[in-house]
Amino acid sequence: MSEMTLKNFRHRAFTVLAAWLPLVLGGCGVDYDDVANIANTRTAIVCFGDSITHGYGASPGRDYPARLAELLGTPVINAGVDGDTTASALKRLEEDVLIEEPRLVIVELGGNDFLERTPREEVFENLEQIVRTLASEGSMVVLVHMKFGLFTDPYGDDYERIAEENGALLVENAMKDIFANPRHMSDQIHPNDAGYALLAERVAEVVIPLLDQANQRVAPSSERT
Repeated sequence: MSEMTLKNFRHRAFTVLAAWLPLVLGGCGVDYDDVANIANTRTAIVCFGDSITHGYGASPGRDYPARLAELLGTPVINAGVDGDTTASALKRLEEDVLIEEPRLVIVELGGNDFLERTPREEVFENLEQIVRTLASEGSMVVLVHMKFGLFTDPYGDDYERIAEENGALLVENAMKDIFANPRHMSDQIHPNDAGYALLAERVAEVVIPLLDQANQRVAPSSERT
């Protein structure tokens, strides 16, 4: 990484820290008591999704899970697969995610279902099964929502419902000002390095306060053992 690039990334990291610190101190209305498995003592963090998670269009090491790992200061497993739909992701959930016994799974799916015009009911039946399974197996879940419609959001209410009903947190409209912005896109669908960096920052704004709350809840029991 060049000196200028490193300087820019440090500036962005500082911006993220400045944004999430008030959330940690004030809670920003988030009821962490409703987060499933918030006190689990595991360590692995997994990003699970399609080509956006895998990092199509990014330079080596510049995908969003790699950027997120830098912001969190801890390793993040990239379990993204190009072309994944909610159906194909569900089929590989056990071998690619559950096998890691993750503390936290960040789920980013739905874009390819939208492009393939998969029936909405099928999309969210699959997505809900993924989130429900992760929660039942002991992981915290963060669900990444993206607005796919140009003027409307055909999926937004369903992401919110699934998160609320399964004790997950939601990253809302994660690709705002990334999609259709030439400065942030490598092609019509996938971000470039700058776009992935911005996506990582938005995910971090939700994940960092969550992990802070989780660590506070784990610490007392750890100190007694």
